[in-house]
Amino acid sequence: MQKILLCTFLVMAVCLVTGALAHTRLVYPPPRTSANDLYTYPCGGVQFFGDGQPITTIAPGKLTVQFQGTLYPTENSHDGSPYRLALSIGGDDDYNKYVLLDHIPHATNDVVNKTSFNYSITVTIPDINCPKCSLAMFNVQTKSMGTCCSYPPSSTNTSTICQTAFHSCSNIVITGTKAVDTFKNSYYYSGPCGDYTYEETTYTKNSDGSLSLSTDGYVPPATQRCSNFKSVCKSSASTVFTFGAALIMMLMLALF
Repeated sequence: MQKILLCTFLVMAVCLVTGALAHTRLVYPPPRTSANDLYTYPCGGVQFFGDGQPITTIAPGKLTVQFQGTLYPTENSHDGSPYRLALSIGGDDDYNKYVLLDHIPHATNDVVNKTSFNYSITVTIPDINCPKCSLAMFNVQTKSMGTCCSYPPSSTNTSTICQTAFHSCSNIVITGTKAVDTFKNSYYYSGPCGDYTYEETTYTKNSDGSLSLSTDGYVPPATQRCSNFKSVCKSSASTVFTFGAALIMMLMLALF
């Protein structure tokens, strides 16, 4: 009887520790798997549109994405670890091309209080007719690096690579109007970009207990930016064209 009680206690202890040491995953849209300790880019090795996985149909426009954030109970190893949300089309190869929101800061400890919680982050789903798309979230562990680092790994990137990141992906259908090729030729991301560092801010606590950024268009403060950080990652095609046309006009006027 004592052995049975001891075994039961050990099993419960393991479960409690495992839950306490959980990391992060998407909550909505529902992810391909409930695992929250996937280390491999981009989706932890979990198959794109695999059998039995949830699929969520989404209209273009504003979408509140929820993902889980969990801190260790005895240490702050997740502090300052930023997130990124991105899309891929027809597979898991395009997340670096179709970023939705980058440099999403970690919540400060005074808000989180070292417990499990959900982030509620609003993104804009683009107008695309995509029967098989995927939404990916990754969370880079910058505190352990002690320096700026880049992610995901790239053969063309000369920065130090972030050594640890957690990943989660959701299968989605987007009911937009633009054909895939049209979307690919016109999409651009205009939010913040660059290497990652220790990034955190105070969030607003919602009635359901989730956390939201108090303002849209959040940009990390100067103290939480790496040397290659940009507040606006890319200008629109129309802006680039207008600037180029103006420059040509100025040169022509100077010549004549």
